[in-house]
Amino acid sequence: QPVPTVNDGAVKVVVGDTFKSQVLDAGKDVLLLVYAPWCGHCKKLEPIYEEFGKLAAESKTASESLVVAKMDGAANRLPDEKYKVTGFPTVWFFKKGSDTPIKFMGERTTKGLASFVQQQASSAVEIFVA
Repeated sequence: QPVPTVNDGAVKVVVGDTFKSQVLDAGKDVLLLVYAPWCGHCKKLEPIYEEFGKLAAESKTASESLVVAKMDGAANRLPDEKYKVTGFPTVWFFKKGSDTPIKFMGERTTKGLASFVQQQASSAVEIFVA
């Protein structure tokens, strides 16, 4: 996919050409959703993930240390075999400075995502979920 000209939403859009700069070299922790537009489970997760992105953006600690991002896995190539997606959706957490993803296996809710991020984060983050 082409690099987006505007990418200022709460959830950043990553494409194959920007994976390294936006995920591996971000200088922050990164939560990355790899999805496919035709995937039913992805469509169900999308509004939850977008809401989580907004909650993280509203949190002072999370907005300073976390990037919430998504990538169309059907339209973009991942740069290395290490990042093999075996099913959609896949949510990975990349600790700041690490190129090894931690796979999210929890409940697909804003609370589940917040709990996962708080457990994995390089620095303490507070994300308030109603």
